[in-house]
Amino acid sequence: MVLQGYYKEGISRVPGPYILVYVSITRLGVQGFVEFLVDSGANGVYLHQVDVQNLAIPTGSLRQNTLEESFGLAGREWYYSETGLLSFGEDFHIRHQLKMFIAREDSITPERVPSLLGRDFLNLCDVRLDHATNTVSLRPRNVNEHGEIPAA
Repeated sequence: MVLQGYYKEGISRVPGPYILVYVSITRLGVQGFVEFLVDSGANGVYLHQVDVQNLAIPTGSLRQNTLEESFGLAGREWYYSETGLLSFGEDFHIRHQLKMFIAREDSITPERVPSLLGRDFLNLCDVRLDHATNTVSLRPRNVNEHGEIPAA
């Protein structure tokens, strides 16, 4: 099964690779679509302010003991962590459960910064990115009979 994405202009004028993913965070009762920037420079899956708001994540329910500091190109930032499920495909039959990082409500990251699909998921896939042919292709290497992509 190949997971298909697309190129689009993001916060910079240089088009980037994106993929639309259905996100579920059961503990918070949250689910919905997130457009992720495919980012091999990011360690994990990061939900930034625009998607925190679009998913109506109840930030008051995030656990303080999960708050972690992260350093990136934008500087130092703080994220809560929650276990969530990523679902792919027209009928969401390809799934992967992992730890997601949710930007703190007083985030310094500008609102227009996209959420990131990082290496904790990408390392489970053969990744093909080709702007010239508008190819964003993620092929999970290991999908079990239940459509789950097990952790490495």
